[in-house]
Amino acid sequence: MLFRMALNRSLLLNDNRKIAESLLAMGNLYAHTQDYEATSKYYGQALAFAMKAAPRDERFIQMLRNNVAMTYTYMGLHREAAEYYYAGIASTGVPVVKAALYLNLSITQSALGDYGKALHYIGEAEHIAIHYAGVAHLRPYIYVNKGDILLSRGDADSALQAGLQALQLAGAHPPKDLLHEIYTLLGKVYMHKGMPERALGYHRKALALTAGFPMGHMRSSLALGTIYLDIRQYDSAEHYLAAALQQAGGTRLPQELVEIHNRLADLYLATHRYREAVGQLQTATTLKDSAVNIEKMRFVNLMDIKYQTAEKNKELAEKQLLIAQQHAYIVRKNMWIAGLSVAALLVIAGSWLFYGYRQRLQQHREEITAWRARAEGEEQERTRIARELHDSIGGALSTMKMYFSLVRKQHAALAATADYREAMQLLDHTLIEVRNTAHNLMPELLLRHGLPEAVRIFCRNITTGSDLKIDYQYYGFRDRLDGNLELAVYRIIQELVQNIRKHAQATQALVQLSQHHHILSGTVEDNGIGMDTDTARHDGLGLESIGHRISGLHGTFSVRSAKGKGTTVYFEINLQNV
Repeated sequence: MLFRMALNRSLLLNDNRKIAESLLAMGNLYAHTQDYEATSKYYGQALAFAMKAAPRDERFIQMLRNNVAMTYTYMGLHREAAEYYYAGIASTGVPVVKAALYLNLSITQSALGDYGKALHYIGEAEHIAIHYAGVAHLRPYIYVNKGDILLSRGDADSALQAGLQALQLAGAHPPKDLLHEIYTLLGKVYMHKGMPERALGYHRKALALTAGFPMGHMRSSLALGTIYLDIRQYDSAEHYLAAALQQAGGTRLPQELVEIHNRLADLYLATHRYREAVGQLQTATTLKDSAVNIEKMRFVNLMDIKYQTAEKNKELAEKQLLIAQQHAYIVRKNMWIAGLSVAALLVIAGSWLFYGYRQRLQQHREEITAWRARAEGEEQERTRIARELHDSIGGALSTMKMYFSLVRKQHAALAATADYREAMQLLDHTLIEVRNTAHNLMPELLLRHGLPEAVRIFCRNITTGSDLKIDYQYYGFRDRLDGNLELAVYRIIQELVQNIRKHAQATQALVQLSQHHHILSGTVEDNGIGMDTDTARHDGLGLESIGHRISGLHGTFSVRSAKGKGTTVYFEINLQNV
């Protein structure tokens, strides 16, 4: 309440710095309760006001950028976090700030699975910390995170060396959060090296440091529970996993909860509590879907903002048209005084121009409205079908697979028969097909990763599941594009690739996406049997639908093909016209 009162006073005074400080305080309050959705909102607003404040305080701005990025990291939105780190690195020359940003960027890249980039950025942070005395306090944090990255790459020996180096640099009285990270790293290293007793010792030390730190308590309890599960000390495993679940309840981090419920399912399977195991798996699946739905809601909210902006722009255009008409009336009136013949000519010319303008404007609106309605209708139907496949059929198949597993444990002789193995393989194949179909209909990868990465994963899945080998290349993408545009282009690529699979009889294909300034272009090419381009648009090959999609984006596309010589489709969209 006090923070909100301070914010209201700052707004009345129009003091951007004070407004930013009040929003920062509110963000810190929500961060303490681990409500990261609200935290990211207030930190983002604080950053926007700080950048408008005079005089400009770069240290304050960099601190806010880091806060926003760290919050996104806690929420699992690593790509969004990376954008803020990149922006901070590009705009600061302060060594300690730059080193901290490189450190955090390396953590983000590691979470994205790009360990090469992660090691590069941690190396940049290490270089700065070694050469600038004012950054030396970051060295133990750098080495403990370097150890985590090395361990993720499977280099346990180098990870151990980095962890011990961090412990040595931490000194006699290190901060509790640093010591917790070091002990956690050493516990993971020794578990990776097949030394569970030493791993347990370090994780117990880490747990002892987590008073008032629920996220650390949850992660240490989960680590201990997992180790006890691996060494089949099931009572201890259940104790720590239950503690982790209790601590995770207030973190609002569904990824962590999914991991805990999966480990509890493993525990209940191992102790023959099959019904409880099924319940834990179902809870994990629900939480995972919930996390995806949160991403979808962010996407929908973004689309709503874009739509509202477009409506306001349309209203502004109409007002400008009204002003222009009023101005034309005044001109006609003045010209009437000057001379009836000239006035008449101007009235006719002006009316013709405004009529043509209004006709073009109306036609443009109708085209965009019709295209948007078709696209939204298609997406709603895809979403409905995908949800039915994923939730109803996919859920039923998953439960069926779980019960098959229970049967295998209770009837070992049955599990050894060829019929049982064949049935399980058929069930696995069906479950994979249902999930792949659902994901293609409702591209959650697009919402999570953006257009270039979503297309890469789609092409990889096609290559894995068929005889068609796809070479995928992309260039020039730095920031996320408009959500409607990303979805439309993803559907275009998807439809073109499916055409190749169904009709081209091709063994190889090339998919290219490129963004150069405001031009987005794409090429889809195959080595198949080719086609007659004069008739293909009307032969059910989807080219007419693709043409409508691209026209709705004010783009152009061309098709080059000949019998026996493959097909090349090229499209180009001017982002300034979308």
